[in-house]
Amino acid sequence: MGKRKVLFFDIDETLLSHKTFAIPESTKNALRKAKENGHLIFINTGRTKSLIGDDIKELGFDGYVCGCGTYIEVNNKVLYNNIVNKENYNAILKGLKKYKLNCVLEGEEAIYVDENAEDDFLLSNLRKQNYPVKPYDLENMKFNKMFIRYDDNKYIDSFCEDIKDIFDYIDHGKGTRELVPIGHSKGSGIDFLVKHFNVDIEDTFAFGDSNNDIPMLEHVKNSIVMGNGNPELFEKATLNTDYWYSNEISWDSVNKKYTLLNPFKITSSSYRSIVGGYTLSSTDESFSSSEARYIVYADSKSYLYRTIASGTKSPSVTLYFDDEYEDYNGGYRLVNPSSFALSQWPANYNAIVGKYFNIHTTVQDLNYMISTSLTDYYYNNSDSHLSVYSEGFSYTNGKYYLDKNPVEFWAWNSQNLTSLNSAHYTCFSSSNICTNAKYIYYLTADKMYYITLNSGESIDDAVKKML
Repeated sequence: MGKRKVLFFDIDETLLSHKTFAIPESTKNALRKAKENGHLIFINTGRTKSLIGDDIKELGFDGYVCGCGTYIEVNNKVLYNNIVNKENYNAILKGLKKYKLNCVLEGEEAIYVDENAEDDFLLSNLRKQNYPVKPYDLENMKFNKMFIRYDDNKYIDSFCEDIKDIFDYIDHGKGTRELVPIGHSKGSGIDFLVKHFNVDIEDTFAFGDSNNDIPMLEHVKNSIVMGNGNPELFEKATLNTDYWYSNEISWDSVNKKYTLLNPFKITSSSYRSIVGGYTLSSTDESFSSSEARYIVYADSKSYLYRTIASGTKSPSVTLYFDDEYEDYNGGYRLVNPSSFALSQWPANYNAIVGKYFNIHTTVQDLNYMISTSLTDYYYNNSDSHLSVYSEGFSYTNGKYYLDKNPVEFWAWNSQNLTSLNSAHYTCFSSSNICTNAKYIYYLTADKMYYITLNSGESIDDAVKKML
């Protein structure tokens, strides 16, 4: 047996797919083999301990780093638990009420919510899965961190400013922020366990996909970003996972598995070539899995798919589209949708330009078709449709503020963007505040070229570093 390694895994969209809400068998097998070979495996998640489900616990992890480093457990023994000081409870709850923010207070034993607020999509699902959801309780609640879904609430920055001495925040886009006590992160949790086990940093591995995984990826030697992860994380990874694709698939009725035939890899720019093809949410060495994904739509950024199982190969898929949508149960619902079968694609392709669309009429994320060019895109229907662009910025407390003649355009709308004549800064979101700003130095009708700025550096600093 080789030298012992320590592996840290995020949960959401790393181990657990938010499309199937299941952990692939191939992933379970890989974790089992890692333990058999003497390696240590840990969950490292933004979820607090109360949100760790049985599907995760039954995988036999050696321990948990929960709540972005605020709680650490090894072999059922709690080694560290940072609970928000009760002296701060009143100020936090008053601030939430003052700014009309709907916040989840996440703790080891339960999560706490405003009982007078309407449940969103996330909370509805948590209740359905019987997670411990309780009302705010000044006397009895204990929590480690906070999660806010603020949508278009313009006071979110004011609230974060009010509590900046005790909380940092992570902006996940789509109108959501995670607030974590200062000094804590997934990275601080790794540092704690590396010291605890006296592990050589060369033998540490982390697997993640989103913004709160950045400290985790930066505090190990070997960082792996999932292929479905935030593209901005790829530059921080020593390895990116990739999906395999195929135009053909077989079904083994004995072993109940799909197998990709003549599998290949492609870049996102070639996604449209795989419409009507297949991929797997995960795969083993034989490119097999109990479930497969049938790709029903793709553009140069992403694709839509329908999960198939039990031998199904070509599901009947309907595309729904509409001029209007309405908020519904924390997600979205098309008001008066029209539809056509995707077997008619692309004959009806132009019908959805300027429309909202999806393969369901009620969804958590809705898509908007901007154009039918070869570089078309679709977007989640939230404020992330809009991006702020500014001629300059200021830098304070670790954040870029795009505050010089800011303008707001629909993301990647080339007609508007080219009017900027480049030389603008953006966060690629409707917020004008971010930890990493983008300097746009060249624009064409269908492409944008930019340089990422970090830690307060100017464009001159970034260029010098590149040279």
